[in-house]
Amino acid sequence: MFLKCFKSKSFSQGTVIVKLNIKTRGGLVKFEKQYKGAEKKKLDLHLAILPFIKVDTNEIPLEYTIGIIDSDINNNKKNSYGITCYQNGIRINVSNGVIRSYGATKSVYQKTNNYFDAVKIELNRNVSGFVVPKMPEV
Repeated sequence: MFLKCFKSKSFSQGTVIVKLNIKTRGGLVKFEKQYKGAEKKKLDLHLAILPFIKVDTNEIPLEYTIGIIDSDINNNKKNSYGITCYQNGIRINVSNGVIRSYGATKSVYQKTNNYFDAVKIELNRNVSGFVVPKMPEV
C-alpha cells in the first residue's frame, strides 16, 4: 500500500523529486518535495566516547567523555555543536562543552557520570542525528 502512494524521480546533478499521494474521504491529498544536490553536505565530524565500555555506574563510578572533532576546515570556526545523551529514552545530564581549536581542527568535549545508550549530535542547531553506540559490557 505504501509504495503505491509514494513515488520518487531522480534528475541530473543529484536533484530528487518525491511525491506522496494519500487517498482520504475528502479526496486525494498530494505532497511534493524537491531535494537538490546542493542542499546535501558531507559533514566531516568524528565522535569519540571514552571509555568505550558499558558499566553499571551505580556500582562502579565512572566518568564518560563524549567528544566531537570537526575537520571541516572551511566552516568549523563558525560551527556550533550540541551533545545530548539518553538512557532508555530519558535525557541524562552532561557537562557544558569545552571547545578546543588546533589549527584547522576544532573539537568539543562533554562529560557525564551516567551510562547512556544513545547520543544526539547537533550542528548549528539545524542538523541533528543519533548514534547508538554498542559498548561492550564489563
